[in-house]
Amino acid sequence: MEDIGGEYFRELLSRSFFQPSSTDKSSKFVMHDLINDLAQVVARDTCFRLEDRLKYQEQCKNIKKARHSSYMQEYFEGMKKFEIFDKATHLRTFLPFSLEFDSDFDSDFCLASNVPRNLLLKLRRLRVLNMSRYCITEVPNSIGDLKHLRYLNLSHTSIEELPESLGSLYNLQTLMLRECEKLKKLPSDLGNLIDLRHLDTTNAHSLDEMPLGIGKLVNLHTLSNFIVTKNNGLGIRELGNLIYLRGKLCLSGLQKVVVPLDAREANLNDKKGLDVLSMEWSVNSDDSRDGRVETEVLDMLQPHKNLKELHIKGYLGTGFPTWIGDPLFSNMADLSLDNCGNCASLPPLGQLPSLKKLYIIGMRVLKYVGCEFYGQGGVQPFPLLETLSFKNMLEWEDWYTFGDHKEVQPFTRVKYLSIIECPKLFKMLPIDLPCLNSLEIRDCPKLCGVMPKDLPCLNNLEIRDCPKLCWMMPKDLRCLNDLEISKCPQFLVEGSSNSLTSLTSIDMNDVPLTSLEAVLEMRSTVDDEVISANAKSKHPSSITSLSIGMIKTLELLPKWVTHGLMEVERLNITRCEELKTLWKNEARVQHSLPAFRRLRIEDCPQLVSLFEEDEDEENEGQHQQQQEDGLPSIVRLEHLMIINCEKLLDKLPQLLHTFTFLRELYVCQCPSLVSFPETGFPCTLKRLRIYRCEALQSLFGWITQINDNNLEELDVENCPSLTCLISCRGGGLPPTLKQLWIRWCERLEALLVEEGMEINCPSLESVEILDCDGLKYLPDALPNNNNNLRNLSRLYLYGCDNLEYIPEGWLHSATNLTELNIRGCKKLKALPHGLQSINYLTSLQELYLNISQWNNNFKKIGLHNLSSLQRLFISGEEEEEHPVGSSFPIDGKLLPTSLISLRISHFRNLEKLSSKLFQNLASLEFLHFWCCPRLKSLRVQRLPPSLKRLWIDSCPRLGGKCEKGKGKYWPHLAHIPQVGVFDDDSES
Repeated sequence: MEDIGGEYFRELLSRSFFQPSSTDKSSKFVMHDLINDLAQVVARDTCFRLEDRLKYQEQCKNIKKARHSSYMQEYFEGMKKFEIFDKATHLRTFLPFSLEFDSDFDSDFCLASNVPRNLLLKLRRLRVLNMSRYCITEVPNSIGDLKHLRYLNLSHTSIEELPESLGSLYNLQTLMLRECEKLKKLPSDLGNLIDLRHLDTTNAHSLDEMPLGIGKLVNLHTLSNFIVTKNNGLGIRELGNLIYLRGKLCLSGLQKVVVPLDAREANLNDKKGLDVLSMEWSVNSDDSRDGRVETEVLDMLQPHKNLKELHIKGYLGTGFPTWIGDPLFSNMADLSLDNCGNCASLPPLGQLPSLKKLYIIGMRVLKYVGCEFYGQGGVQPFPLLETLSFKNMLEWEDWYTFGDHKEVQPFTRVKYLSIIECPKLFKMLPIDLPCLNSLEIRDCPKLCGVMPKDLPCLNNLEIRDCPKLCWMMPKDLRCLNDLEISKCPQFLVEGSSNSLTSLTSIDMNDVPLTSLEAVLEMRSTVDDEVISANAKSKHPSSITSLSIGMIKTLELLPKWVTHGLMEVERLNITRCEELKTLWKNEARVQHSLPAFRRLRIEDCPQLVSLFEEDEDEENEGQHQQQQEDGLPSIVRLEHLMIINCEKLLDKLPQLLHTFTFLRELYVCQCPSLVSFPETGFPCTLKRLRIYRCEALQSLFGWITQINDNNLEELDVENCPSLTCLISCRGGGLPPTLKQLWIRWCERLEALLVEEGMEINCPSLESVEILDCDGLKYLPDALPNNNNNLRNLSRLYLYGCDNLEYIPEGWLHSATNLTELNIRGCKKLKALPHGLQSINYLTSLQELYLNISQWNNNFKKIGLHNLSSLQRLFISGEEEEEHPVGSSFPIDGKLLPTSLISLRISHFRNLEKLSSKLFQNLASLEFLHFWCCPRLKSLRVQRLPPSLKRLWIDSCPRLGGKCEKGKGKYWPHLAHIPQVGVFDDDSES
């Protein structure tokens, strides 16, 4: 049946009825718009999309004729959405789709628990039922009443078990249980589903056995995973009758097979349709496992010769059976041996004529890879091998590769070679690798000798943590694009000067300075003719990225570092402990890098300046002359990042303002930085980020720094000595500023040094001040200036213990404010004067407030007048210092009708909710009570029908009443897609 269907599909594909998808990863094929329109017209009476029927109510008249339905899933779905199916009693297909997933939710889409039960009672004629990606935890027992059901998809759900009634679905052909990670068992009567053709339990990791009788499913074509049962592995015999299996099959729990002859009964050799076979033993070895038995079991599990992929994991036999590596497996293209811990040698895998990918992992007793790996003589080993990987080979010492024997070269087609975590390997690598594209060697501390001679196709080379490895530069590296050498202190480079014609990225850490010089010299002295030839080909010919690190004795960048690198865009320097400066004065102009845009310097403890500067006034003219002669390379930067440079001078370069291309400056962990240069920042600077600079006292010290500034984003974190942003008299924040973020600066007292100063920031969009204990006030904000703060959309003040007041202008001018968050400001007793009624904040959509200290003023705020408010989070105080009232709302008035989210937190005296609380909240979707220990009742019968999420968090007197299936209130809550009851005292 599947073969015939495939032929039909391919025929339609050939006629362009379907087309391969080129952009959308969620679908493999698409339908042309015209074909789609035609299909909808032809099938309009029998097929419908739920969204269309809800939108065009007149189409619901013929809903009884509908046979097939589909719709797009939403994150929270209640019964109301599915009421239309009450009339679709003849429906055959129920098929939801999803195009995107949100990682914020553990289970992708929340469905009210009463929806599946109600749907199954009404849709008795279903043939296709898809409930995948819903966070359902159980399947109703009434599923057994769908006698016509042929396709059931419960993949990506949270179900723990399936009802036994599922065993009565005798017409079921497909059961999909992919990614059901909590599923612990299958129905015991699963063997009754004699028409079942596809059973997919891929990644259902909690399953530990298969039900007895699965051998009765003789029509099975797909069985993703067969788990051997605990009763001495007898269950593996049931595979014997499943002769039609095809595609992929994983046999797991094979350590439970104690009688090898039982494995023979599985008859894998007769299953011609299998393409991929995985055999898994437990990766945890114990004394009860018998290596001799496991060897015999693996021998008995010989598959058919048509097999294309074989994966063996956790096998503890002492050797491999002869069928592994048998050249009669002529279709074998992919093979992996993973944690076969007792095997001291490899099978003759070189004899497999079609093998393209080979992975050897965790063979912890293997010491030698010798001639047996390649097979018998007379045949070229590994004729098609492209990927070869060795990893975590703890005892591996020697690799025989035929050396200079030109008559036998086993790896002439290998494109990807990786050797990782082989601590005892010391012999040299294969020599002849003419097609190698990527070479990765990591964590091989004893590997020595030289690298392969000729690598004409090598594109990526990565070598890490190989302290004894040396390298004689191959004669031909014309295709090398990325070079990364790290922690190889003896890595020496010698070779031809024209061998790196395509190199674009260099990353060298902890290598001899001479090796770095050799690589750069080889690249910078490439003949013009070679570069021209490469330019005509598809190979780039210029280095654009250079990273160097842990280079000993490097005090400044030698001339050869940048000589000839005209196209370098990015320079990263890390952990050069003796580096003091980058360039000397006289060298700056000579080594101009016209494409230089990004500079990152990290963990250079001796760095005192970016380049030498003359500090005396007599040389000011010389500075000016140098600028007139030509800008040095560094002033062309667009992004400058300096991290953890302990001795960086108390001021950045005096010529910082001449960096006329600089757009982003990032300074982190520079404890000696006290202030920025008097000359200020370049007028092009857009983003300034300052993190963990312990001595920094202010950012702007001179009025010229502000007036000439075009700064848009200012982010300051963990600067404990910072007392103010602006230390100059008469200076304010840059008028171009759009985002201001200040976090964990405990000594910050004010943004501006002079109390009473006003700011004028017409571009400001977002202000966030977090945990600045010393902050007492915000600057005035020119409330009579119509342009000031006109774009402010977000004001976030949290944990500012000493903040006493907010000037009226901050909110009066912010007519476009959409989010206001003021919490944890213990001394802030009220909102600004004149704001008892804040109904003129017509754009406010989100409001987060601590109100315990505002009890007397809260009734005057007038929340019911905020017509645009969608999210309201009102919190009491975590301490008992200012307990709030026993009822909510405190003012007794109705909340805004526009609310979709209401969160009430730390109301420790709250006992009851007003009878009018939900009276006009027809749009409410999220209701959250958190840490209200005395709250004991909830007016569940008055909850709005729109509610999609209800969270009861750390409310011990209420939580138990809302528990699923148990609580007193549950019958009134079952229609809500997500009901969460949490016991911990932490915010969700």
